[in-house]
Amino acid sequence: MENVSRLQVIGLRRYDFDGNRGAQIFCAQAADGTNPDVIGMDVMQFNAPYSLLDTIDPKAVPGEFECQLFFKRGAGGKGVTEIHAMRQIKAEKPAAAPRG
Repeated sequence: MENVSRLQVIGLRRYDFDGNRGAQIFCAQAADGTNPDVIGMDVMQFNAPYSLLDTIDPKAVPGEFECQLFFKRGAGGKGVTEIHAMRQIKAEKPAAAPRG
């Protein structure tokens, strides 16, 4: 199952340990105040393919991205969410104020 979401990406990291390669994408959103155990930013971690970092401009992070999420079954039958593609969402330039 797949989905596309806009996420505030705050960091990316990849690893290569004994042939086990992958990446981790860290995203954040402001805590909504409904959970007293979370203060400030609520940080989430997603798995991703190792090569995904090659497609990201380091200057774009932190920033907002449109992410293609892929849901699959993980160890013990638990759900796992992976990011398979990311596209930077460029901030819109404010419209010029009319003169006169």
